[in-house]
Formats: sequence, structure tokens, C-alpha cells
Amino acid sequence: MLGRTLDSTSFSPRAGGVGVDLMADYAAAQRLLCEVRLASLNYWTAVVRCVDGDLHRQGCGLEDTDFCHRVYSGVVALEKDLENS
Repeated sequence: MLGRTLDSTSFSPRAGGVGVDLMADYAAAQRLLCEVRLASLNYWTAVVRCVDGDLHRQGCGLEDTDFCHRVYSGVVALEKDLENS
């Protein structure tokens, strides 16, 4: 949504410019989420689910109808945001 990668931010420094630093990436994502939230609360909610692991928690899956409904509702809201932008 912001049109840039974590690597392109000053929030995600790489030791020696290479490799993966999960903590730096997570911190960068958290900082960028502030900007995303200002642009679209629905998009922010979708990204937070991915970044903070809501999709990967124990007991969350397609067999959990409440979880599926929340995700589906979020996707519909996100689609409406994208249509209106």
C-alpha cells in the first residue's frame, strides 16, 4: 500500500547490507504500520493479522467459523477500500 519494501526503509538496517534480520524487519514493519493505519484502517487490520501472527495462532484455521467470518469480513472491507481509492 505504501509502495516500498522493508529493505527500502531506514528502519531495517542490515548488518553488512546483506542477510535476514527478523527482529529488524519486525520493528520496521511495526513502524510502517503507523503510516498504513492513517491511510486505511481496514488495510492496517489485514496487515496486522499477518505481521503479528493472528493467522498462525493455535486453533485458528478454516475449521474455526468465527475466525473465518472475521477474516472474510476484513477482506470484504479491504476490497471496498481499494475500490474507493
